Order: sequence, then structure tokens, then C-alpha cells
Amino acid sequence: KVIATIGGEVFGKDVQAYPKYGSEKKGLPTTYYLTISNEHIKMHCELEHVDLVVLNDPTALLSGDPLVGVLPGGAIFMQSHFTDPKDVWARIPEHHRKTIVEKKLRVYFVDMVQIAREVASVADLEMRMQGIVLLGGFLRLTPYAKESNMTDEQVYAGVERALRKYFGKRSERVVQDNLTCVKRGYNEMKEIPREIMHGS
Repeated sequence: KVIATIGGEVFGKDVQAYPKYGSEKKGLPTTYYLTISNEHIKMHCELEHVDLVVLNDPTALLSGDPLVGVLPGGAIFMQSHFTDPKDVWARIPEHHRKTIVEKKLRVYFVDMVQIAREVASVADLEMRMQGIVLLGGFLRLTPYAKESNMTDEQVYAGVERALRKYFGKRSERVVQDNLTCVKRGYNEMKEIPREIMHGS
């Protein structure tokens, strides 16, 4: 919801966020779809073709096929507590690695959990802040700031305004903690190099 708001308010795009809840009894994950467009979005549905797949929980790679609709040349942004790209790549199942190489996907990762744990001044905000770290990665991976000719400072100022809408009632500290999470997600995200993917 916050990412959709930022896409609309900061970059002036038409946005649509759509959750699909998995069965809690079966432990299935929730899938969130986000569409961002220069034009009015007329369709309201699950997406079959996507440019970016975000995995807050990397175990989704073990239980399903979250890469099924990702377009060639697209990107994956995932949670990982590993810092070495080789370790991250080694833990992606073989059939997904094959898809990544064949579709020439870029794979990015960051430890959203650890960043949220370090930054959150209130324990009950830790889980939510993981998603705010994701917002930082989203800002870096998508072309909207560049297309809008916005500097990092201008983007952060817009993000801060949006965060103030959501968290301003809590405290200024909570707003600033969230902004710190965005900046850390943006700056600490790493990419798995092609040579590791191709085994050289």
C-alpha cells in the first residue's frame, strides 16, 4: 500500500495494488500485485506478466513458482540474510536458476529482516519495516525517479511526505526510522553478478 501510494504521489503515476491471500490453513503465501502506469488502469486482476518479482520470504522459491510470469530481462528482489552473492545463488533451487539464466533476469538481495531489526525503535513495527526496506529497493530498481528527472534528495523528500501520512500520528522518530529503512534498502541492496550465475 505504501509503495502504491509513493508511485502515485511522488511520481504522479496511476497505480493499482491488489492482494491475493493464500490459504492460512495450508500455509500458502499472500501474493501482492502492483501495477504502475502513465495511463489510467482499466483492468483489475491478477498479473500474468511482470517486470519485477519481490520475495519477502525466499522459501516461496521452494514451495511454488513465483517466477512463472516474469518477463525476459526482468528482475528479482529478495530477502536474504547472506551477504555473499555466491551464497544467495547457491540457495536458489536449480530449476529457478535455469529460468533466471534463460530469461536473463537480474537478481538483487538485501537482509530486510536485519535492517528492520536494527532500525525499529518499537518492536511491533519490525515486520512492517521489512516492507519499508523493500520500498528502498523498489525505488532503486524502477525507472520512475529517472524518468521524472528527480534527484535522490527529491525522491526521499516525497517518500518522507508519504511516510508522514502513514506514521506521523505515531511520532517523528517512527517517521525517521521508516525513512532510514528506505535509504538502507536503496543503498545496501546487492546484485548477483552474471559470472556467478554462469558458474565462472
